This record gives sequence, structure tokens and C-alpha cells, in this order.
Amino acid sequence: MLALLTLACPPLAVWSAEKRSRPTVVNLLLTLFLYVPGVIHAWRIVDRHLIAQRYDRLWRYLEQHA
Repeated sequence: MLALLTLACPPLAVWSAEKRSRPTVVNLLLTLFLYVPGVIHAWRIVDRHLIAQRYDRLWRYLEQHA
């Protein structure tokens, strides 16, 4: 879902992944200047967020079953 949002509206995808204002403002500026850099930046932020979620789930699983 975030991947589609990244392509449709990069600043909104960054805001939903980070919940901080600075990366969202940076992405908004990149998207306003040129669309492609905004998408690349958003993709990087969203991917980092998804990887962090995956590691958190794995860590909780290992703590419960260790």
C-alpha cells in the first residue's frame, strides 16, 4: 500500500512512514522541483520503514520463542 502511495503522492508516503516533519518537508521540496527525485527519496524512506518493521517483528518473535 505504501508503495502505491509513494508513486502517487511521495510526501504523503513519507509522512505516513516517518511521522516527522523534516523528511516530509524535504520530500515535498524534492517533489515540487522535480517529481522523480521526490519519488526516489520517498521510496528510500518507505523502504527503510518497512525493513525496520520487519526486524522489529522478527526480534519480538525471537524474544518470545527463545
